[in-house]
Amino acid sequence: MARTMYDSVNWKAIPATAAIVAGYLPPSPYAWPAEAWERFPDAVKVRIAVRAYTDAGHVLDVEKGDATPDEAPDWVTMRRAAGADPTVYCSASQWPIVRAAFAAARVAEPHWWPAKYDGVAVIPAGAVAKQYANPPGSGGQYDLSIVADHWPGVDEGEDMAAVTEETQSYKDMVARVGALAHAQERAGSEAILMVTLLLDACFRIEALLKGTDQEGGPSKGTANQLTVSLANIQTKISTLSAGLTADQVRQIFREELGKHIQITGDIKIGGA
Repeated sequence: MARTMYDSVNWKAIPATAAIVAGYLPPSPYAWPAEAWERFPDAVKVRIAVRAYTDAGHVLDVEKGDATPDEAPDWVTMRRAAGADPTVYCSASQWPIVRAAFAAARVAEPHWWPAKYDGVAVIPAGAVAKQYANPPGSGGQYDLSIVADHWPGVDEGEDMAAVTEETQSYKDMVARVGALAHAQERAGSEAILMVTLLLDACFRIEALLKGTDQEGGPSKGTANQLTVSLANIQTKISTLSAGLTADQVRQIFREELGKHIQITGDIKIGGA
C-alpha cells in the first residue's frame, strides 16, 4: 500500500503523527537539527543531501541552487561505495535530463523521486515516490509525496545517524578540497603547491575538531569559522598565485589558521 510522506523547510509544521518524513542535511540553510528528527520517533526518516560532495543521506536534491544533473552520477557512485542504495529527487521536467546524465556517465540509475505539483497522488513508472503537492495545495507548510510500500535504501532499517552541523562542515570542506585537488592536478604542476597546502590544512582542522591541533595546542575556533578561514586561504592564494613564493603561501596559512590554533611547527609544503 502506498504511503504519504511529508517534507518541509519548517519541520515544526509537519504533523507529529506523520509516518514518513523527509528533511535536509547540512550545509543546507534548512538543515534539520537533532530535535527535528527526534520529533518523529516512530516515523521512517528520509535524509536529503543538497550538495553532491556530501557523503551522507538517502536522497540527492537536484534542482536550481542545489546539486546539478551532471553531479548526480558521482554522488550516487559515492553513496553506493558507502553501502547506501541512493535515490535522486528532481522535477518531472528535469527527470529526462538527469537520466541522460547517468547514461552519459555510464552509471546505473538510482531510485527516482520526481516532483510534479498536479495534485495527482500516483507514482509514475520507474519511480519510487512522487512529490505531488506543495503549499497551499498540500494543506499546510509542507510538501506531500506518495511513496511506494517499499523504498529500497530507506525501509531496510537504515535510519542513518543524524549528521551534526560541525561534523558535516568538516566533511564538506574536505570534499571540496579533494575536488579542487583533482582539478588542479589536471591543470598542471604549478598548482601542486596550493593543493598540498590545502590538504595539510584539512589535517590540521580535523585535529582541531577533536579538540587539539597536531602539536597539541588548544582549539580556539568552531568548524564553521575554520571553514571560512580555509575559504579565505583559497581566495588569497588564487588572487596572488601568479607570483606567489612558498614563504608567502606559508604566511597566508599562518595568518588564517593562527586565528584558531597555535602553530608551533613549520608548515610543510611537499618537499619544500
